[in-house]
Amino acid sequence: MKQKNFLGIFICLLFTVMTFLFTRGLYSLFFILLISSFLSIPFFNEEKRVVIWMMISFFLGNLAVGYISSFLEGFRISPMMLVIADQLLLFLPLLMVIYVLKQFHYKMNSYSYKRRLKKREQPSSLINRLILACLFFITLLFILYIPHITTKISTVWSTFFITILVSILYAFVHEVLWRGIFLPIFIQISNKLTGVIVASIAFAINTTMFGTSMKMTFLFVFLGFLFSIITMKTRNIFPSMILHSLIVCLLFIHANMILPL
Repeated sequence: MKQKNFLGIFICLLFTVMTFLFTRGLYSLFFILLISSFLSIPFFNEEKRVVIWMMISFFLGNLAVGYISSFLEGFRISPMMLVIADQLLLFLPLLMVIYVLKQFHYKMNSYSYKRRLKKREQPSSLINRLILACLFFITLLFILYIPHITTKISTVWSTFFITILVSILYAFVHEVLWRGIFLPIFIQISNKLTGVIVASIAFAINTTMFGTSMKMTFLFVFLGFLFSIITMKTRNIFPSMILHSLIVCLLFIHANMILPL
């Protein structure tokens, strides 16, 4: 039990260090740790292998986001659409992590400690997949129609509309990823205190990767603790998701920070 707890704490700390190296542009050390993590997979049990694969998929997804975002900037796209595109790209690392969980047959809930699916349990039904596909295409069509909407309203309302949309997308992705997936996984492999601390600090480091002040970093560490406590108390990510979107929206409106878009 002690060895399991030690390995879990070590993996949590490794994830925090790798997040810091990746977001601060220290790629040489980052890739050394990434490759070492990949090579160590056969030596861990299945629970630890899941976490290592999640880490790898998360960082590879973020690398892809960076390259795709730079590629899109080469086109003649309006700043508004670039902002929305950057928010949609955040779904890429999230979907890659979820794919890993699905491959290891872990069930996704609004918030729960991940558990193995029994053999008799079936994946999502065809109806659920069709509903999700319809919602995705409706959302895509709505986003594509945004330029036509914003050209017909005033600049103030257009900015307000985009601010609300970006805040919701940003909060949704981060709460699902950090409080819905990483937090319960880190708690499961280590302990409650370590899981909360690592999820909060790594969240703050990842959120402030674009050179915001130290005060903002500590603010996001505090918010990470707050969101984690709310999620653990309610056992649901939606309350923290709503609060997160409101905070990001207010910060954006009052221009107290530059959003990491």
